[in-house]
Amino acid sequence: MLAALLTGCAGGQPTAPPTAAPTTLPPTWTPPPSATASRTAPAPPRSTPTPFPTVGPTRQQRPTTAPTLTPTETPSNTPTASLTPTAPPTPTIPFPTYVYTTPQPTPNLLGVNLLVNGGFEGGAHLQESAAEVQVPDGWTAWWYEGPAAHDDENDVGYARPEMKVIRAEHPFLDPPRVFEGSRAVLFFGAFKVIDGGYWQQVPVMRGARLRLTGWAHAWSNNDGDDPHRSQLITADDRINASVQLGVDPTGGAMALGVDVVWGPAAHIYDRYAQVPPVEVTALGDYVTVFVRGRTLWPFRNNDFYFDAIRLEYVALPLATPLPPKLQTRSAATASGAACESVWATASLRARRRRATSPRRWGCSRSPPAPARLKRPPARGGSPSRARRWG
Repeated sequence: MLAALLTGCAGGQPTAPPTAAPTTLPPTWTPPPSATASRTAPAPPRSTPTPFPTVGPTRQQRPTTAPTLTPTETPSNTPTASLTPTAPPTPTIPFPTYVYTTPQPTPNLLGVNLLVNGGFEGGAHLQESAAEVQVPDGWTAWWYEGPAAHDDENDVGYARPEMKVIRAEHPFLDPPRVFEGSRAVLFFGAFKVIDGGYWQQVPVMRGARLRLTGWAHAWSNNDGDDPHRSQLITADDRINASVQLGVDPTGGAMALGVDVVWGPAAHIYDRYAQVPPVEVTALGDYVTVFVRGRTLWPFRNNDFYFDAIRLEYVALPLATPLPPKLQTRSAATASGAACESVWATASLRARRRRATSPRRWGCSRSPPAPARLKRPPARGGSPSRARRWG
């Protein structure tokens, strides 16, 4: 029985497993591949570190931003370097005016002609729209119109001359009417007496010593037209024409004014010679120079030629004397003037605080010692001393 049962059980067991194994087990173990798929699913998270390389480039961009910051810092340092040199010049600008001295011309101005177009080599223009009055540029023509007090027979008196700028060409080559260069000036009056010339106002240094020079000659003839020879027979003939130079040290524009300093009158005929010079001291910021030609008798030919007019410095102006209270500051430099301004500020503060420290305001020199005064003795006690800081 037991054997049969065991045999029946053993025989039934093999049939059951085959049917259960193929049908149940294979499908039951096929899903485990899905479990492996779930195990492989975590693998993609391992691939997620791939974004980390993308983060890495952003970290590499940080060094690129750092160098861009470095150039921006360097230009910011550049303006600070430019501000440092501009700061020192500003305090030195007002200090030269603190000395109260008249500016002096540089030594190279000695020997320089201060006139404009002094040799008449520039252009020319008509004055008062009159074709008979041609004036060199930089100059102004002047003349006197009025009675001739020295000649009772002259009813017309002095009249306006004719003026022009001439060139070194025919008919002014023989005799030569141009002293130097290629041009000169000519003014004349036929059968009339004339007194006129040119003037020019010139800026100069106040207090300077000036000298005016020039070259000129006259052609005076009443009996003929020989340009080489003037009529110099009688004493009146020889003094008929005179040339002269003058300077107004005040800068006035009146040729016959009382302020004009005239040089000696000279009678120069037929060829150029130097006119007697005249020296003055400038009383203002301008002086006025005058060129003059004057005749006495209404001759047929009364001609004047001028050329090479020069105004030059002879001596430089001296410094203006300072008031007595400011004489101690005459030798102060820019730094010394700065210290004196500090002293003035310190003295005001010293009246309140009784102590000063000039180095606090950038001055290496100490302020002047305060003055000490004595008060009268107090009543019923010893004399008391007090300090007064000035």
